Amino acid sequence: RLKQMTLQLGSSHKTTHGELSWFGGRLPIHVDSPVRMVMDGIGMVLLLSDTVIVPFMLAWEKGSEGSFLYCAWIMVLFWSCDLISNFLTSFTKEDVLVRDFRAIAMQYAKSWLFIDLSIVIVDWLAIGLQSVSDPSETANTDAKKYIKVIRLLKAFRLVRVLAVLRSGRFSQVQEVVVRRATVVGVNLQIQFAMGLTKLVFVILWLNHLGSCLWWVFVRNYKAFTNTQNSWHDLILAVVEVPESVSHSELDGFWYVSGFYWSITAMFSCASVLQPQNYAETVFSIVYIIFGMLFGSS
Repeated sequence: RLKQMTLQLGSSHKTTHGELSWFGGRLPIHVDSPVRMVMDGIGMVLLLSDTVIVPFMLAWEKGSEGSFLYCAWIMVLFWSCDLISNFLTSFTKEDVLVRDFRAIAMQYAKSWLFIDLSIVIVDWLAIGLQSVSDPSETANTDAKKYIKVIRLLKAFRLVRVLAVLRSGRFSQVQEVVVRRATVVGVNLQIQFAMGLTKLVFVILWLNHLGSCLWWVFVRNYKAFTNTQNSWHDLILAVVEVPESVSHSELDGFWYVSGFYWSITAMFSCASVLQPQNYAETVFSIVYIIFGMLFGSS
């Protein structure tokens, strides 16, 4: 039944002059076609990955190396292809399916072309700068400037997430999934699963962001204290760290410590990691108030 409905949906619009044959199908791509649905689904997954990876890379000052480099290449290649596919995808206007390429290009140019193109260019520029930069401590001043620029470019990737949220593409993908699920009679189960998944992801993501903010605060303000004590010194006094262990190898430990602090501070308004100075107390109060507002909503 799903295949039959898809065929009917694709054939319900008359073929216009100038449409192109493409792998046995036709261009432009139908806005509700399985191909577009898969592309949007992959895009949503990559966007959610950006919301997790980018804050971590900024907080721990990670470069695009190893698995991060692979992720960067996957994302920049996908979004480059997605930008092109948007010129080849029909759209609806006042419940009418528009399949004219010129109209599609004009609509895309007036909506999200500038943002999408800017972010793709920024992604390619970040990869290019990363390939010529030297992240070592012995790097010269120019190389360190490159690294700072790269970090700013990584932060710009979050603009894509905000743009997609404002455009309503998340809701559009959800509506398509629910329509497909309705055909096989599992729409209620799918809606419940998506709602639960969304809630769990938001809670985990907020605490992930809290962990990253906590580490930025610990790293930058551990030397500025009115009591000569700080979270950084408190944890290292309790946990014995061998001298052979490098700072990069401790990233996982610091991240989990920050995640634990974030969860306990947000939901119980208390934490075993008590503030050790004035600045940490103010930071904790602000974060606890944020947690109370989030919990009440």
